[in-house]
Amino acid sequence: MDKQRLFKTLENQEGRKPEPYLDSRKIPTVGIGLNLRDVGYKGKKYPSVEAFEADYPDGLTDAEMEAAFEEELEHIIGKVIEFCEDKGVDYNELSDLRQEIIVNMIFNMGFGGISEFSLMWQHLAAGNYIGAALEMLHSKRGNLSSYVRQVKMRAVRLAIAMATDDETALGL
Repeated sequence: MDKQRLFKTLENQEGRKPEPYLDSRKIPTVGIGLNLRDVGYKGKKYPSVEAFEADYPDGLTDAEMEAAFEEELEHIIGKVIEFCEDKGVDYNELSDLRQEIIVNMIFNMGFGGISEFSLMWQHLAAGNYIGAALEMLHSKRGNLSSYVRQVKMRAVRLAIAMATDDETALGL
């Protein structure tokens, strides 16, 4: 996995915001997409923007944002191999780009959210990357997935990259 490319991709997609804000799902977030409610910052979870502002009235510095982002990525990467194995996918057999796409999706929706893409996992296990890419875009009922409705072109770019194994689809 190319961590520099992953960092650049996620920073481009998530933005870099030193002040806390509510994301599209109304989750308090800060820095480079750090979910304050479920992940937290420095071991503490924050149920609201105001709760975070009480502890960090000036927001975060660039160094603090990058450190928090790196810590969350390391947490995901530490769990992703076993998670993929549980889904029948050999993570180490995926290309670097496809590994990054899985980590990107987990960063955005968590392990629980990406678990919902059962047909995507079946296609990945079979090496059918076009099928996996299509399933990234659809819900169980054949409509656009809530993931696509939430992140829009980000999901489309990741799906194209999954199908083609071409990093230019990321739009960097």
